[in-house]
Amino acid sequence: MKMKQQIKVTGLLVFALFCNGIHSETLRHESFADVLLRYENDTEHNNLRDRERMRVIAHVGIQSHWSTRWQSQVRLSTGLRNRQNVPAITAHRFNDQPNPDDDVYIDRAFLTGSFSQLTVKLGKQPWASKQITDIFWDRDLNPIGASVDWQISDNNTLHVSQFKPLDGEGATVGNLTVAQWQSTTRWKQWQLTFMPWWVNYNGDTNARFATKDTQYDNEFVRVSMSANYGPWQLGADVGKSITGNFDGEDTSFAVELRHGQLKYENDTLLQFRVFRVERFGVIREFAQNAVSRFTTANMEGWDFRLRHKIGAYWWLGMRYSDTETISDEEETGKRLRIETQYTF
Repeated sequence: MKMKQQIKVTGLLVFALFCNGIHSETLRHESFADVLLRYENDTEHNNLRDRERMRVIAHVGIQSHWSTRWQSQVRLSTGLRNRQNVPAITAHRFNDQPNPDDDVYIDRAFLTGSFSQLTVKLGKQPWASKQITDIFWDRDLNPIGASVDWQISDNNTLHVSQFKPLDGEGATVGNLTVAQWQSTTRWKQWQLTFMPWWVNYNGDTNARFATKDTQYDNEFVRVSMSANYGPWQLGADVGKSITGNFDGEDTSFAVELRHGQLKYENDTLLQFRVFRVERFGVIREFAQNAVSRFTTANMEGWDFRLRHKIGAYWWLGMRYSDTETISDEEETGKRLRIETQYTF
């Protein structure tokens, strides 16, 4: 790893230890951190050179408990401050390829309030509505805004959020509104979950960094659903743009079969997913970029993931993705990742 990167990662760890030493009679602070080391190999493209590299993702933060109702969290992350869906920095390149920037920035800073059946989050926060996959929203992106979860009953929750997605580190681009109903039903040994949701995005033509589809207004109806039986889960995310401006290129879906979990030591998690994302079936700037280096929409393919929890704070895994474009200029790609993460 380059010296500059070593200093940044070391600084994150020192900050965690410093936060861990803060004590107060009226406040409780908890520091947390994680480091992920990833080998990544992108091959078999039509128009791009192969890319092979070692990557590092590190987070460190502090969770503060101000009262029984109020908590706050601030977290630092490695990555690209103006492309915040890329939290990794390059530690080593195995072949000739451009070396991207590497930064450390605040990727989360939010306040959480708990009021009986309501939970409210304010600030730069993680994506809060529930989906089976990240096909629509990359969870490395933490938009600025407010979200509310209303626990109506044991099996029903209403989620509403109003966000301004980020344009780089400091600016924002457009307005995003999300409303989702989350309902769970248990029948014998089955658990069935049904989560319809609506998304409205008002675009902005002045984006500097987040420029992919953010100039367009787009409105979606989507549904996430799953059936669980023992260690097995079959789930799907399906969505369609309803603006009427993108006929024929307005749908997306992902179907995933999952076995196991990654909660306790020696747990193993297996996931297999097939997907098809048409050109305007998602907003390209905000959709998941983990399966392909060349696009987040106008693509189809499959993805396999395996993870094993070696210890209480440590897992080892691999991921293999095979994608291709649906229309326009033909592009294909295969991506292999071997990675391990330690949390402390």
